[in-house]
Order: sequence, then C-alpha cells, then structure tokens
Amino acid sequence: MCMFFLRLLSIALLLQSTLAQSGSLSLKLIHRDSVESPLYPGKLSSEERSSRYVNQTIAHAHRQIQIARGNQNELIHPNEISIPVDFHGFYFIVIVGIGTIDGQYQNYYFILDTGSNLVWLQCEGCKNCFPQRSPLFGHATSTTYHPLRCDVEPLNPLCTPGECWEDTSLCSYKVRYADAEGPLTEGVLASEKFTFNNAGGTESINGIVFGCGLNNIKFDTQFIPNNEIAGIMGMGSGPRSFISQLGDRFQHRFSYCLQPMNGNQGINTYLRFGEDAKINPQGRVVKATPILGGPAVGKYYLNLLSISIADQRISNPPLTLWRTLIDSGSPYSLFPPGPFASVKSYLLSYLQPYNVKTIRSRDQLDLCFDRPNGFNKFPSITFHFRNADLVLGPENSFEIKDDYFCLAMVYFEDLTDILIGTYQQANFRFLYDLHGSILSFSPEDCSNDS
Repeated sequence: MCMFFLRLLSIALLLQSTLAQSGSLSLKLIHRDSVESPLYPGKLSSEERSSRYVNQTIAHAHRQIQIARGNQNELIHPNEISIPVDFHGFYFIVIVGIGTIDGQYQNYYFILDTGSNLVWLQCEGCKNCFPQRSPLFGHATSTTYHPLRCDVEPLNPLCTPGECWEDTSLCSYKVRYADAEGPLTEGVLASEKFTFNNAGGTESINGIVFGCGLNNIKFDTQFIPNNEIAGIMGMGSGPRSFISQLGDRFQHRFSYCLQPMNGNQGINTYLRFGEDAKINPQGRVVKATPILGGPAVGKYYLNLLSISIADQRISNPPLTLWRTLIDSGSPYSLFPPGPFASVKSYLLSYLQPYNVKTIRSRDQLDLCFDRPNGFNKFPSITFHFRNADLVLGPENSFEIKDDYFCLAMVYFEDLTDILIGTYQQANFRFLYDLHGSILSFSPEDCSNDS
C-alpha cells in the first residue's frame, strides 16, 4: 500500500479482497518474495535475502534520482513524471479482476505503487507491449469498458484538456520515467468494472478510471521469465489514483501493518481502506504527523526534523535541508551521503565503549560490525518527525547475525531525498488520512494482520 504504501513498492502485491461493507475494503498484500507471488525467487538464505533487499533499494534510489532530475526539467509535464515500472524496485503485487467479457472478469497481477497516481495495464491492440504471460486485456469486447471522451463538455475531470489519443476523440494518458529516454506507457483513459476476490465470493466496483496501455516501451522484464505483471495500481494521492477515485467511499483513509522482513521468504499482509483502516492502540501511544505536498505529485512527504542514536540527537547537518518521504517501494531506508555520514558518525561514537569493530561490507550493506560474545547493546534509532517520534528498536534498525550486524539503511550518491523504507516500518500500524493530510502510527504486532 505503492506507494500505500504507500512510494510502498521494494515487496509484491497480490490482490484478494474482503469487503465487509460498502465503506470498507481489505486487500491482501502479497510480498514479491512470497510463494504466492509470480516473482517468487525460491527459498533464500538470510544473506541472499539481505543482498536482494539492497539491490531492490538501490533500484528504487535510481528511480528517485530520475524523478528529481525530471522535476527540474521544464520540458517534462509534471503529470507525466512517475516511478517507472521495471518490477525490480517494487515490493508488493495485487491481483484485480478487470472488465466483463462473456460475463466474466479477467484476473491480472498489478504492482502496488504508493508513489504513482494511475491504475493502468496493457491492452489488446497495443502497438508496443512488454512480454506478458496472461492474455492482454480485451477492452473491445468488455461490456463494462467505457473510454472517456475528450470532445465533450463538461470534460471528465480526470482527462487533461486538449490531450486526445492519436487521431481519436478519446482522452489519453502518458506516464514515463522522469528521464525522457526511459520506459513509457501511454494509451486511452477509460472507466471499467474492477472485481475483488474473497473466500466468500466477489465484490465489484464500477466506473474506476484506468489507463488502457497501447504503447508500452523500454520496460525491463528480461530477468522475469514468463512475466505475469500486467501493469500498475497507483496508490498515490493524485486525483487518478485508486484511493483518490474512491476517496468518499473509503473516507480517504487507508492503513497497513508490515511484518518484519527477517524470514526466508516474504510475508503477506493487508492494505485496509475506510472503516477497516483504523488503529487499535490497546494502551499504546498513537503519534501523528502532517503529510506534506512536494515536487513529485502524489508522493507522501513528511517533515523529518532530526534523528537520534540512543539519546544523542544529530544536529549537523540539519535534516530539514532534505525532503523526506515514507515509501512502500524501498526495503531499506535511503539517505543522501551527508545525512548518512552523520548517522554513521553517531553510531560509531555510541559503539566505541563496547569495543565493537567495523568490518567489511556484508550482504551489500555498507556499515557492518563484528558481534563479539553475543553483543546486544544495540541503540534505539529515533526519527523525529514534526509532532511525532518514530522510535525504532534493533529489529527495525539492524540486520543482526550470530557473528556480525549491519545498519539496515543505505546511502546513495546523487540522492536528494530521504526515504523511510519498509524495514523501518515493520510492526507499526500506519494510517493515512488523506482528507486531513495526517499520517498516524502506533506499534503493533503485525503477525496478527497476516
């Protein structure tokens, strides 16, 4: 919750739903490394899993850099800047039933992305498509498919005035890398019936606007044999996203609770909407911080004031010099070099009295230490947001092995934003209130939400 969840995507998301009533919805989030995922890599060792998370984090960093550069390029329309879909830097996948063909819907796998603002998939008749194992969506034969027109008044508010698909009178969309040479999807905007599966049957929602992809180029699927991913389910805060379109129905609210990423395979959870999206603190303190606007439309920016290692607060450099996002697409938190160097310096200072030595990089993580005699004096790490402190224990801050441990955070040159990754979000319930622009969170045993 891709984003949700949350720019959430990275893990993979398979969508099975539980709609208890019209104002609530719970979607099963399938971790990209789960046995239920079409991207399941097989059983991984602890070291293989950590290395895989680092690679996914780095892939996500590349996207952030391209988006930032694109935002500085006046030649690129802001609505066209989004996280590209190469499937390596995303974390969750969904299955959604689309359309009505011979009375039936067709299930498709979508990447869940909290950092983009459109639901789209590949359609029959596309002049360029990336390889996809399942049949392309047969929009022409779906009785519930209705393309939006660009030659009528009033124009649908999700259409962009003057933007029509080629020589037709149909509204068009375009989503691409911030880098003008990167992957691109474009096609027709249309409304369609979406169907969500659950154990007791199905529930359908009519009239969801999505992108029918007719030109999809430069998507990197070469390392995914028999690719099953058909498109993106955008969960950002922009007007075309899934949550924004259904905002009134679901009170503009969604929540998730991620389990720790320390098993041999990915663990599934749920993305909850409306009445299902709530925090049950059970005596725990609920913190809340504002969700801010930012240069990339639809992302969830927060005001990070500083970070503490144990009781030592980092004062230099001031973290307010960098924008901060909460992100469902990056396994580990990401830092520009300056803030990471400060975190490293304060962590080394904390560990010095314990005679803990730094060691070479392990599992592709940069800052690692030996662990003599079962050392367990790990510091807490606190993210001080405006009006709210997110206090991380050792299990959210470090990859801890029998004979060494590593900081579960990564720095990347040229990165201009700080990203709070899913490893740091584990065992907290996060509630996004888009109407009030508030992010609330509280500790929770997320194993109860699987």
